[in-house]
Amino acid sequence: MTTSPLNGGIVDRLLFEAEKLYQMGRVQQAADTLLQTVNQFPADKRVYHAFAKILIDGNQFEDGLALLLKVPDALRD
Repeated sequence: MTTSPLNGGIVDRLLFEAEKLYQMGRVQQAADTLLQTVNQFPADKRVYHAFAKILIDGNQFEDGLALLLKVPDALRD
């Protein structure tokens, strides 16, 4: 799935929502939002980065690394 401008807007909104939940201390809800987003929009690397950040910030280093290793090769910098 490629990221169209419309999908990009949806992803932006979902990333904003997840960040807001995370800042409110609702970490599990933020992670759930990002998991759903990465499943819907696997071609948008911003979602992987945001999800890994939450996992790493929560001292879930192995989970964060595992997630980053699942990023498709085409999306890696």
